[in-house]
This record gives sequence, structure tokens and C-alpha cells, in this order.
Amino acid sequence: MTTIINGSSPSITFSDSTTQSTAGLTGSTSQLCKAWVNFNGNTGSINGSFNVSSITVNGTGNYTINYTTAMPNTNYAMVGSAQYSTSSQGGNVNRNCVPYSYGTSGISINTGVSSASALENEQAISVVILST
Repeated sequence: MTTIINGSSPSITFSDSTTQSTAGLTGSTSQLCKAWVNFNGNTGSINGSFNVSSITVNGTGNYTINYTTAMPNTNYAMVGSAQYSTSSQGGNVNRNCVPYSYGTSGISINTGVSSASALENEQAISVVILST
């Protein structure tokens, strides 16, 4: 994916080569998403991202998302989702993706089943960071 915020024809080009114009966006860049990532929780490999340099797998269900450009402070919002990793676990069980530790250079998150006390790796994890 290529993101072009400034320029004569601001747009976002996705991995399937479709393009979405951002010309209608209003507000300053301080009101936009500061980072996002979709990654494989089993391997830590990044499927797509913006302002994310790497994923550190700290242990089962525990990851650090490392930013390319640091956040101005640790008072930012994180929204996350996680998809189950095997069909034997069923698709109707809620999966958690919650922040564990906020930092300016990255955020640590935990994933797992909401009804279980143990962390677990998830097949697909998505995280969005919003900050001023």
C-alpha cells in the first residue's frame, strides 16, 4: 500500500491496486490516524501497515508494535481486533486485543480468548493508533 497525503492528487493506493481519493478529507493531519498495522500473530509478519517498522513477538499472545515515527507522548488511543487462529476454536468466541503498555516508540498488546485466563496467538491482528 502506498499512502500519499500531500500533493496535487492526494490518495491512498491499496495492495490490490485500487485507489481511494483523500481530497475530501478535512481537518489537520493531527486529527488523522498516526499508525496502523495488520499482522500474523503466529509469526509476527506484517501484512500491511502505516508508520510501523516492525512487530516484536515477546511471547505467546504478547507483541510490541514498533513505530517508524514516534508518538508525541503516551496519551494516545489504540483500537484493536484479533481473529481466531484455528477452526477447532470456533468462530463465535470473542478474541481480545488489548493494550498492555503504551510507549512513544511502540505499544505492547496482549491477545487471547476473553473467557480464558491465558494469552494466545491469533491468526490476524489489526491495530489502529490515534493521536494528536
